[in-house]
Amino acid sequence: MKAAGCFCMMGNDAGAAPINFGTVRAMDVTACKTDADCAGLDAPGGKKQTCGKGANIPNGVCPDIAGGGGKDGKDGKDGGNGKDGKDGGNGTDGGNGKDGKDGKDGKDDGSGGSGGSKDGGKGGGGCFAKDSTTACLLASPAAECMHVLMADLVPGDLVLGRDGATAVVAVQHKAVDTFGEMLTFHTATGAVSMTPDHAIFADGALVAASNVLIGATLSTGTVKRITKGDAKIINAATADGTIVADGVLAASNPMWIASLTVDAPLTRAAVNAVLFAVGDVDSIAAGFIKVGSTLAAAAVAAKAFRTRKASA
Repeated sequence: MKAAGCFCMMGNDAGAAPINFGTVRAMDVTACKTDADCAGLDAPGGKKQTCGKGANIPNGVCPDIAGGGGKDGKDGKDGGNGKDGKDGGNGTDGGNGKDGKDGKDGKDDGSGGSGGSKDGGKGGGGCFAKDSTTACLLASPAAECMHVLMADLVPGDLVLGRDGATAVVAVQHKAVDTFGEMLTFHTATGAVSMTPDHAIFADGALVAASNVLIGATLSTGTVKRITKGDAKIINAATADGTIVADGVLAASNPMWIASLTVDAPLTRAAVNAVLFAVGDVDSIAAGFIKVGSTLAAAAVAAKAFRTRKASA
């Protein structure tokens, strides 16, 4: 009889080899002694089944399935799963544009001119202290010295300079009070105050006041002490470019002009002509012509200096 999934012995003779269930695949089988017992179990295509013959068919069995006896085909391997495509990378975010720099605030218009009021701004240059500096006023070239405030001088006055009497060409900063930084040089006999850029004779040479140190020798003696402060300014420009102020020999101009004029008569004459025309730089007219006249004076002075140097 038939039993699914196993083999059963049906009338197998004693001499027949036992069925090896481990070598026969699970199928429906019929016991046989001869090929005739397998009649009617022909495989498709007319192939005759034989008793106990065929691949992996034990003796005493005829398979009754088409194509029986063959080895089970190996299960085909499952096709490998295709690899997942890589995700496209995320696009990089565009960088944020830099913020434009804020424009700088425009500077406020400057207030106050160089000729400010008594409570106005600082100004001037190459000057003395207005409230304290004295000059030696001469009634004539041979007259005795009368000490007067420099602020009381007027153009045409004779004052004491390096080589004796010299005429005042202009008194600058007289009409309007203007403040400036001051250096005061103290000696054993007194003191004199002037702006740092004013020219003064120290140790026998013409130098800017800012270059004078303690121990330097002025016309009145050795500098013992130097103090700083602010004060109203005044300046008396003279014909020879020098003036004795508070007993101390100094130039009557800031260093940049004095260096070109003190020992250069032609250059000094040209500069004095401009200073005389301009007069008090704090006057109303000076506000319009100060820059032009200064440039003109500098140009004339430079040209005369070059001519003098070339002819030397």
